[in-house]
Amino acid sequence: MGDSAKALIPRLTLTENQLLYLKVILTALRGKYSYGDKVTTERYRAESIRLPIASDGSPDLEYMEKYMGSVLSEVRTRIELLMSLRPD
Repeated sequence: MGDSAKALIPRLTLTENQLLYLKVILTALRGKYSYGDKVTTERYRAESIRLPIASDGSPDLEYMEKYMGSVLSEVRTRIELLMSLRPD
């Protein structure tokens, strides 16, 4: 991996939807860093991200799963609508 690529390894077993939820949050952080001020391992470790929290204080994985499922369903519906408008 080059200087700009970072591999993040989850400490929990996560579903594809949960990983997509986290990807969106982490991708939003990109705007904080420019080429001259790029993210480093230390900066990633110091970064704080906000996650939905379950009643026991742990990350609410069920919410992340359902939320991304809903987003993906909406995207599929919109794609199907666009495809139906395509001239033959």
